[in-house]
Amino acid sequence: MTGLRLLLALFSLAAMSCQRAPEWVLQGMQPDPLLERVLALFSQEDSELDPSAVRRRLQRLAATADARLQGLTTPRQRIQALNRFFFVERGFVADLDLADADNLFLDRVLQRRRGYCTGLASVYLMVARRLDLPVYGVTTPSHLFLRYDDGNHRINIETLEDGREISDATYRRQYHIPQISVQQGVFLRNLDEDRFLSQLVNNAGTLRSRAGEWERAQELYRQALELDPLNVTAHFNLARDQMRRQQFVLAVEGYSRALELHPDDPWSLNNRGVCRLRLGNRDGAVADFLQALSADPGFLEARRNLELLTEQKSPEQSGE
Repeated sequence: MTGLRLLLALFSLAAMSCQRAPEWVLQGMQPDPLLERVLALFSQEDSELDPSAVRRRLQRLAATADARLQGLTTPRQRIQALNRFFFVERGFVADLDLADADNLFLDRVLQRRRGYCTGLASVYLMVARRLDLPVYGVTTPSHLFLRYDDGNHRINIETLEDGREISDATYRRQYHIPQISVQQGVFLRNLDEDRFLSQLVNNAGTLRSRAGEWERAQELYRQALELDPLNVTAHFNLARDQMRRQQFVLAVEGYSRALELHPDDPWSLNNRGVCRLRLGNRDGAVADFLQALSADPGFLEARRNLELLTEQKSPEQSGE
């Protein structure tokens, strides 16, 4: 190598070695793999997201929370202190508007200190992980809460009610969770990183669906299902979009898969019945509407659909 080429090569190597390291490295922070995956997801959905700012905010929250937990030894004392810090001192509150991305995206929930269940749980969980607390996401058919679980102590944390502890039995009654779904690990099971991320990906998909961005929504639902094949809501949402786009065969398959995981879900049964009717399967549609009403006698959509079918059939019967 000539002298000039050697000089250029050395300069290039020096330039590469002087590139600025990520901020969490410079501050001696340990990276959280789940946080980095969440930031990667939301960066695709939110062009204004600043990952460094999110890391700084979470680090400050965790540092202050850690001071509030000093001297507390039992799991319940520590969770109660973290709840007071998060919901009272810092003022994080519930906002049930599912159509507002501000209530889901991590940076916006941090900034506004409000979000729906998944948004609040994401922030709380990231802080708890920095404090080395064994906290996990837990799902029901239409809700996500948190749980402290160290193998000896289990404490449910309801983020929509300032961290109030609600029993699994209450969640089962409130959300009509069948025992088989619990046994299969579909609901009320501690979520690992993939399964928690699947919930966020699915919720990002719902925002795309609401905007009519069907292709991107479908990509997100499929990504959610790759992360967690037991994500019933992602199966349902994908099938619902396929139904809206008149892809009835695919929608029937999707609703059927959702029903394997969450039997007797009235909405899946009703919607599958509608798709079956559009495909000319009248008997299958009637069976689905009847099963939906058996699961929930007050389910108006299935009752109306069944009444419409009956009205259409009556003239045919009277003419025979």
